[in-house]
Amino acid sequence: MMFARMILASECDGCPPIYTLHLRLPRIIWPEMLTHRTMSRNARSSRAVPVKRMIEEVRNEPFVPWHWQANKPGMQGGEPLGDHVTSLCRDEWRDAAQAAAFNAEVLSNFGVHKQNVNRILEPFMWIDALVTATEWDGFLALRDHDDAEPHLRDLAKMIRKAINEAEAQQLAAGEWHMPYVTDVERAGLCQDHCLDLSAVRCARISYAPFNGQDDMASEQARVGKLKGSPLHASPFEHQAMADPSTSWPGRHRNFSQWAQYRAVVEAA
Repeated sequence: MMFARMILASECDGCPPIYTLHLRLPRIIWPEMLTHRTMSRNARSSRAVPVKRMIEEVRNEPFVPWHWQANKPGMQGGEPLGDHVTSLCRDEWRDAAQAAAFNAEVLSNFGVHKQNVNRILEPFMWIDALVTATEWDGFLALRDHDDAEPHLRDLAKMIRKAINEAEAQQLAAGEWHMPYVTDVERAGLCQDHCLDLSAVRCARISYAPFNGQDDMASEQARVGKLKGSPLHASPFEHQAMADPSTSWPGRHRNFSQWAQYRAVVEAA
């Protein structure tokens, strides 16, 4: 279930590589990802996904920990529990997931909005997330480490592998890293349109990852919503212009030598 999939890798002389990855991970470790401020990210939202879908997922495919360690003082767990105890723990966790799904369904039947109901389900959820960054060494040093939370350590290893195996596109200074935009679209559409398409497709991760099937009219309508008042700015952080000479000072934000499209949108 868990994966780290490279969406787009870009390189430019004088710039560090920039990577955009689609991650699927347990909801319970997402807060630890949020501590890494070099990353731009969007993720599946409990306020966006219909209750019925979330209940079905928790009932049929809940996140169940695969690391079970003995209790001891401190943040790190002790030795792995034996097979018999681990099996009992997994069963108890699944029972808790089924109970949460039942209670969520009851609240839903009361007419409660998903922004409340889905919270009950979060310990048992999987989420999709989109992450873009130019600096990964700090994250990997901390999280691909024996002291890290073990499920997050597994994810960090997957991210390291995806980065090491990435085939990056080569960009010139002034060209843009635009996840989910095809070469045909780059050639046939104006740059601003491509940038907005990329942002809209990145924003989709809040309820369902982009699958290549949206029509242009629907996407253009979503651009208007993102750029409306108030501005929904975070999806515009995944697009970045190669800027090795730092010709756009102040627009790199949390990236190194890449200027964020968000800075352009906010300045408009």
